[in-house]
Amino acid sequence: MRTTAGERRARAKRNLIFLGLFLILAVGAYFAYQYYEQHTAVQERGVATEGFGERRRVEYRGRKYAEKTALTTILVMGVDREDSDARVGARSGGQADFLLLLAVDHQHKRIYQLQIDRDTLTPVAVMGILGNKVGTRTTQICLAHGFGMTEEECCLNTVEAASNLLEGLEIDYYVSISMSAMAKVNNLLGGVTVTMDKDYTDIDPVMTEGATIRLTDEQAVGFLRGRMNVGEGTNADRMSRHRLFLHAAADRITEMTKASAGFIADFYTGLQDSMSTNMTQSALVAEVNEAIGYEVVPIETLPGEHMIGSDGFMEFHVENGAPAAWVMSACYDPVD
Repeated sequence: MRTTAGERRARAKRNLIFLGLFLILAVGAYFAYQYYEQHTAVQERGVATEGFGERRRVEYRGRKYAEKTALTTILVMGVDREDSDARVGARSGGQADFLLLLAVDHQHKRIYQLQIDRDTLTPVAVMGILGNKVGTRTTQICLAHGFGMTEEECCLNTVEAASNLLEGLEIDYYVSISMSAMAKVNNLLGGVTVTMDKDYTDIDPVMTEGATIRLTDEQAVGFLRGRMNVGEGTNADRMSRHRLFLHAAADRITEMTKASAGFIADFYTGLQDSMSTNMTQSALVAEVNEAIGYEVVPIETLPGEHMIGSDGFMEFHVENGAPAAWVMSACYDPVD
């Protein structure tokens, strides 16, 4: 279901991305750990697969690959919905305006990250107001979270949309966090220190290019949410700030985890009222020592083109073959 133009403009003013989801992302990236065998082969469109043995095999661009057997995938989403917002029917879940997929490769001790543009077109399951599925349509992926009678259903619908985009990749876990958690998360981290890569004085006069600032809660909110009146005013420009912040936040989480064995449990508990996830606190805490030293591959994005759709809203058209290329690099190993 599309929102009205007035509602979209209101959201644009609020600039719907928030601090908490980044930090949840970093926690999931470092501490999610579960060995499993995948059962869905990922393939380039138009190329047949051949499955044999416990590891699925796929032929991609003339080479054979085997899926990684020690891989955990986590979709992190930031949702434009306050904790106090009332849910009415199956079309009021709010939009997932930040999406980042983590692929944690335990065999090679490496974490891959894919930031997905909220306006990316992909097949999305659509539900009626009573929660019945009425079909699928190709639309912006952020809208998937709007469909569902419960937060769990909204998250699972978003997971399905992300899987559709990524050639059917199986996604194990999700973590979503609401807009109201922004200041809380920054407070739990004691402030994140960021070096400004551009001039952001539109957000705060002290945010000059090259300045290194330990962000207050208010500054962090502005840095991550500002869009229309900041820089180029685009979502792509805001996404680059998200990546800058995330790098600094990951360092902060590592530092605090090493300093206190109870930090992850406290962090999880502090955000519990503002997030929804199918990952347990014990799973995060139990695996901290295994994943803390993993190599974190820089955040990647899918190449493509932004354009205004026939309805007047922004769309992001992913370059043909780009999703398969990322899945193969992060989730499969060459075998020849």
